Amino acid sequence: MISANIDLQSFKKMVMQGSYKTQDSASFRGGPSDLTVWREKLIEIYANSLTLSPEKSEAEVKDWGKEFANKLVELGLPLDTALKEMRTAKNEISHIIKEEANRQNLSANDFFKVYSTFDYVVDRAAELVSACYMKAHDEKISSAQHAVDELSIPVVKIEEGIGILPVIGDIDTRRAQLLMVTALEKSAEFKLEYLILDLSGVPVIDTMVAQQIFEVLEALRISGVTSKISGIRPELAITMTQLGVNFEVQSFSSLHQAIASIKI
Repeated sequence: MISANIDLQSFKKMVMQGSYKTQDSASFRGGPSDLTVWREKLIEIYANSLTLSPEKSEAEVKDWGKEFANKLVELGLPLDTALKEMRTAKNEISHIIKEEANRQNLSANDFFKVYSTFDYVVDRAAELVSACYMKAHDEKISSAQHAVDELSIPVVKIEEGIGILPVIGDIDTRRAQLLMVTALEKSAEFKLEYLILDLSGVPVIDTMVAQQIFEVLEALRISGVTSKISGIRPELAITMTQLGVNFEVQSFSSLHQAIASIKI
């Protein structure tokens, strides 16, 4: 317990007043002005740590840390910039606490108790901001990757009952799963009878890729959609023959040939 003779409210008042006077020097260099509210809230949390219970201080830090981290990610600001800001604020407030401790003639033991409370909240703030920042950043990257995946596997309806699914780039397990979901969902949405998988943009077909494509074709067959494959280049045909790959559906070297075969 902190000694009863310590005027914690006076500590808090000094922290608030002193920090607001010096916060311009600790601002985000080139950062948006709307971060001011989060900076002011940080100062308030640091000051409150001197008078609130550890539980209440922890709750304040958690709420602020999550909101602040999300704002950093939204604005595209790096985590180290935020941590540097927090360290700067800590150093300035540490000097303010030291001055107030001298004014109150605190013993070394009482000063240690006051500072330890403040220091714990500072460490927790940095820890929580870091954790929340990484989580928000990962979610943003994941969302962007999902959007890219959807754009990279489009189903194009060229006329009634006929669609094309151009596949571009390498096919791994994740993309293969998305390929299957997209093919099935769009085939049902467009009421397709035929779906042509154009593989002209796939650089390599090995046994793993072949298995992934076979599973997509099988799922389409079960759902009542007739599949065809186009874009089989000579080098792919040779590789597939050497590997013994057989998709058991009609294959064509060009998309034009595949479409023409449906209209015969």
